[in-house]
Amino acid sequence: MKPNDDGVTVGEENFSWNKEAATLKEVTISHIRKLSEISCQELTAGYFDEKPIRVGEGFSVIRTYHPDLREAYINGVDFLLILVRHCIAQDTEGNFTEILNKLEAAENKDFDTATTEGWSKSDWVLTKLNHKKTLMKEIMLMLDRIQFFSASDGGINE
Repeated sequence: MKPNDDGVTVGEENFSWNKEAATLKEVTISHIRKLSEISCQELTAGYFDEKPIRVGEGFSVIRTYHPDLREAYINGVDFLLILVRHCIAQDTEGNFTEILNKLEAAENKDFDTATTEGWSKSDWVLTKLNHKKTLMKEIMLMLDRIQFFSASDGGINE
């Protein structure tokens, strides 16, 4: 799959590592970098773009799909939480488990409200996106508290 104009490369053929085997820390940092790239763009819904091109003496229309960057961010934050779940026990001063439980309860409450009131998919995605932005902030604070980025392997807090 080719990179699209949104600046985000989608597709497994574009997936590569600089080394044969990456550490969990390297994977986590790489994933945070990808989330950063997504969040620096307008978080738009997926859409098709149609452009006419000349083919011989006629015209043809090329349709290009631009992925939903809101969903990409949401899924990315969920995966980041999976990557760093092993770090939660180390966060003794921040009580990340309690924070996570509160955030999940708020998201579940909003989901129940959305289901009961018949929200549009777009309204639900925007609400979920806001929950994931809050979760991302809390994950980054937790990683800072446990000094995840500080180490002899070139952490950013060194």
